[in-house]
Amino acid sequence: MDAQLAVIAERLKVEMPYARGDRNDHRTCVEFLNAIISQGSQRFKIRAVSEYIPFSDAIAEWRNVRAALITRANRASHTGSLTEFEARGLIEACESTIARFRCTSCNDPVWISDQAGRERLQCSCGQLRWTYS
Repeated sequence: MDAQLAVIAERLKVEMPYARGDRNDHRTCVEFLNAIISQGSQRFKIRAVSEYIPFSDAIAEWRNVRAALITRANRASHTGSLTEFEARGLIEACESTIARFRCTSCNDPVWISDQAGRERLQCSCGQLRWTYS
C-alpha cells in the first residue's frame, strides 16, 4: 500500500506537506490516505446522470481502510501478529481501495486522460474525475 498509494498520489497531484530528507521517502500509506481523503472529498467525482457528484462511497471506504491499517497494520499498535481472517480482510480492503481509482465501466484508472486545459484527470469514458483544484 505504501508504494501503490505513493504512485497514485503523485499521478493525482495530491499535495503533501513538505518532509525533509529521509522522512519524505518513509511516508506510509496512512499519510497518503490522509491526503487523498482530505483532497478527494472535493476533487474525486463520479458521473451521476448529467452531472458530477463527489464520490462519497470511495471516500467512506478509504476512511474505513485507513482505520483498519492504523489498528491492524501498525506494528506499534499490536504485537505484529494477525489471525489469518484479519490478514485476509485487510488484504481485501487494501485491494478494494486501490480498485476505487479504476472506472467500473472502462476499467481505466482515473488518471489515464489528463485534461490539463480543463484542470482535471479522468478515465477514458469520463465516468470518474479528479480535479486539480
